[in-house]
Amino acid sequence: MASTSLDPFLGQLISTLENEASSLAAVSNEIQEMKLLFRSITSFLVDADRAGENSEIHKAWVASKDNVASSTEPFVFPRRQVAAKLQDINTKMKSITERANQFGVQQLEERAATSHHDPNWKNRLSEASLFFKDEDLVGIKKAQHELLGWLMDEEPKRTVISVVGMGGSGKTTLVVNTFNKQSVQQHFDFCTWITVSQQYAIEELLRSMVKDIYKQTNEEVPVQVDTFTYRTLVETLVQFLQSRRYLIVLDDVWSIRSWHEINIALPEGMHGSRIMVTTCKEDIVPSQSGMVSYIHWIQPLRIEEGWKLFCEKAFPNELGVCPSCIDSLARNLVEKCEGLPLAIVALGGLMSSKKSLAEWKRVHDNLN
Repeated sequence: MASTSLDPFLGQLISTLENEASSLAAVSNEIQEMKLLFRSITSFLVDADRAGENSEIHKAWVASKDNVASSTEPFVFPRRQVAAKLQDINTKMKSITERANQFGVQQLEERAATSHHDPNWKNRLSEASLFFKDEDLVGIKKAQHELLGWLMDEEPKRTVISVVGMGGSGKTTLVVNTFNKQSVQQHFDFCTWITVSQQYAIEELLRSMVKDIYKQTNEEVPVQVDTFTYRTLVETLVQFLQSRRYLIVLDDVWSIRSWHEINIALPEGMHGSRIMVTTCKEDIVPSQSGMVSYIHWIQPLRIEEGWKLFCEKAFPNELGVCPSCIDSLARNLVEKCEGLPLAIVALGGLMSSKKSLAEWKRVHDNLN
């Protein structure tokens, strides 16, 4: 991105000044400070590149950096003016870093580090929903009743149930708490949960299903399973599933290719098997002749449902009751979440640690 216009010139400038350090002893401190600021700016630009950041704030930040570089060219001064010029450059560089911190550079660095070094964090977040309790859920009873009807009706054909909604709408939470119900687990001969996500290895997904088969049949998982090819994994799954009523959840499916690669291992049969898919895209599971399928669209929480959920998370010590002095601030915060359960839960958890009106107002005024 923008690091190209800063690195060569200031880097060369610092190198030149260091070579002249013996005759410029009076400005050695300024040179060292410039080096530190230079490294700080360069590190930020690398992280911005890595994170793919392209906001107007960061464009302005980069423009400020370019202004610093241009202000140093050409750098030909009498020696008595070098120290003053260096002080001027360092002052500008400090100003840039301070503004960057003010506008959330630290958050950018955290996002870049998370996405670059830990690509599986979304999977873990999704799978954490496996441990939610019914009392933690708000506004899903009607939707869950509909899913339970589709799961356990008398339709003998394999049925595909898609749960569709934008990120943060609570798809996984709804499905997992339906999947975990004892009545559901007892209705099927074999149940397993697979998180697909955008980046996946199909062999690993199928291998996970095969290992679940061994675990649920109380058989020891053979060592050679880790060397099974895609074809062997598919054959193993088909052989086991074709005579059983199974329930497979495919969580966070992003492409039609994912569906085709997994579907081939899930025999249709006439035993009342079910496949549940959570996805942001309604066209992920194709509609084909003879296939039984249903779609449930996740709707945002109603205002009062969102308010109830937020208060439960933000005021656990007050039994979910919002103090009157911050009621208007709290309701405005909930409104910003636009009915997305995961956003409401996250924000409620954050605000549970805020005790003063000033803290609440600070978050309210700065929440993007």
